[in-house]
Amino acid sequence: MKIVLSKFNFLSSKPAIFLYYVICVLVLTYPWVLDFWTKLLGYNDAWQSVWNFWWVKTALIDLHNNPLFTSYLHWPNGISLLFHTINLSNSLVAVPLQYIFSLTTTYNILLFFNFAFNGFATYFLAYYLTKNKFASFIAGYILAFSPYMFAHAQGHLNLLSFGWLVLFILYFIKMAQNETDWKLPALFLVITGLADWYYFFYLGIIVVFTLFFYSVTNRKIFSKVFIKNLIISLVIGFLILSPYLGAMLYLNIKTHEFDQIVHLPTDYSIDLSAFFLPNVTWFFFKKYFYRFWYIWHWTWENIGFLGYSIIALFLYTLIKIRKKIVYFWVLLVLIFCVLALGPYLQVNGVIYKNFTLPYYYLYKYIPFMTMQGIPARFMSIVYLSLGILAAIAIKDILNIKSKLKYLILGLIMISIFIEYLPTQLKISPVLRPNFYVTLSQDPNDYAILDISDKDYKVLFYQTIHHKRLISGYTSRPSKKTIEFLDETPIISNIYHGIDFTDINFNIEESKNVLIKYSVKYILISSSDKNRSKIISKLELPIIFQNNTRTIYQVY
Repeated sequence: MKIVLSKFNFLSSKPAIFLYYVICVLVLTYPWVLDFWTKLLGYNDAWQSVWNFWWVKTALIDLHNNPLFTSYLHWPNGISLLFHTINLSNSLVAVPLQYIFSLTTTYNILLFFNFAFNGFATYFLAYYLTKNKFASFIAGYILAFSPYMFAHAQGHLNLLSFGWLVLFILYFIKMAQNETDWKLPALFLVITGLADWYYFFYLGIIVVFTLFFYSVTNRKIFSKVFIKNLIISLVIGFLILSPYLGAMLYLNIKTHEFDQIVHLPTDYSIDLSAFFLPNVTWFFFKKYFYRFWYIWHWTWENIGFLGYSIIALFLYTLIKIRKKIVYFWVLLVLIFCVLALGPYLQVNGVIYKNFTLPYYYLYKYIPFMTMQGIPARFMSIVYLSLGILAAIAIKDILNIKSKLKYLILGLIMISIFIEYLPTQLKISPVLRPNFYVTLSQDPNDYAILDISDKDYKVLFYQTIHHKRLISGYTSRPSKKTIEFLDETPIISNIYHGIDFTDINFNIEESKNVLIKYSVKYILISSSDKNRSKIISKLELPIIFQNNTRTIYQVY
């Protein structure tokens, strides 16, 4: 019986393809499915995404306000969310979903969808290039379930929204072949921008590189039709995004409120050794490899393990398949790997500042690059490109006449599965403390100073009580919000845990400062003896206390 992997029956329809990626998500994230409706996949920044969903719906539906500014955080000044990772591509979709599901379930649904959709989109890009269903399915698997995606599944929904970028590349290539017009490339360009500005910037690099590559290798694609469609797609895309981009540009130039470094690129670059050393997200021997990552001051952002089976397929295409399509994706791998290394070469935790890399010059000379302070995220394009090259290699192996090819492919598939098999992802319980529920029933408008938990959890609790917060956890704080928390008497003392001095302390004046800013309640951790001592000098009544938090009433 002849086996034809290029026409796999189980990949015969688009719904079936998506379904198989869904099954992969279920298996690789197990036991998340058991707690899908009650717990949140991820932690830390995952709560920020949940707040994004709540705020966009609240602003648009309840307040009829611009969702890109909020006075519910950093009251009384509020803060622009133009530079905040608000992820509108998901947050807008989440609005109708919230009428059916809880906030956390809505988050889980969109996270689950993006996992599968990344593979689905990559499948179609790979299939367009290879016309081989099995090889294309593996390409989608490599991208969707890469160490990069699993790392960011812990809290960065915006970075999991990668499939729109893939679809832009697909339809950009089709447009170059005069197989489509400007509409879909423009649409996917806009959605990519609304998903994440990192990916929008990467598309710019890819477009410039593609045009340069074909100007050298195949100038015939530069037909009048293609040039026309290209210009229209870019112009339309930028016009739609211009209110967003224009406001960011104006705010940054006019006020410099957000003109500050949030992430140091050297802290968020890929160590050269990380390409070859399994991540601590790996299912096997993670305790053994942790000692290496500890030396490198590892974070979830610094993951870059390529996988030896993937490297083997990369080398196979480079050596055996000498075609322009291979050179295109190989060059993309090399370019984005180099950019992911950051401004200086790092090897085994040692930074060689005398070895300057291209990212240094991008960061220094390109406007807004301070907003792109995490070079490791360039790895997203690396995994996509490696997936495409793997598909090209697998298609070529399938053309080998010997039946040995099935053994080779089987070993490759097993190797990819083992090398990319993730450790169990963190699943966070969703707690709704009674006091916050009680606050939500109070129709009055006032602020609270909540420092009873981590910043991102305090953000989530606002989705329960709906009261304004004196502080706030956003991707990029403004200078004004920092100054308010640092320089406002009483509020600064409580927020930073700095005791009053006998010279400048007055109980009534201190209370009046809190009343002036409509602070009705102060919440601290019950184990926070320092702040408890500070607040006790204000002689505020304790209206609630348990093992977790203590709550004071100001008026």
